[in-house]
Amino acid sequence: MPPSEEHHLDESPFVLPQPCPSEKEYAYLLNNDIDSMYFSSPLSAGTLVWVLKSKGASKSDGRSDLFMRARVVRNMEDGGRVLVRYPKGSEYRVKRSNLIPVLEDCSRLVIIAAETPEYRRASVVHTCVGECFLEIGCDFGPTVDQVQ
Repeated sequence: MPPSEEHHLDESPFVLPQPCPSEKEYAYLLNNDIDSMYFSSPLSAGTLVWVLKSKGASKSDGRSDLFMRARVVRNMEDGGRVLVRYPKGSEYRVKRSNLIPVLEDCSRLVIIAAETPEYRRASVVHTCVGECFLEIGCDFGPTVDQVQ
């Protein structure tokens, strides 16, 4: 999105819904802001990430499929790669551009995605065991009408 069209929740003229005063408030976050707000660059050791399948430079079509989750071991000095460890213990050096950090503590966090594909990808990437995503609204409108 061009800078002139960017939207930030703190600049919103709307009052965002919150639970009753005795409960912890919700935090609202635009899907596009997750990396810049929650993950340092370089990634910290122990960060949970999705590793994307690499098709190689000559075969890349601009899309990348999710491969498997792993934990960051350390950032490497060789060309922006990150050493990750897969659940069974194997380690691999991955380009930083082929990693998507995962929000592990999403309690009371509302992620807002503008488009259905963006929402669906975020729901897969950021859902950990015992968590769920709820879709309210869609780009065609029927769900929004049912909620109001």
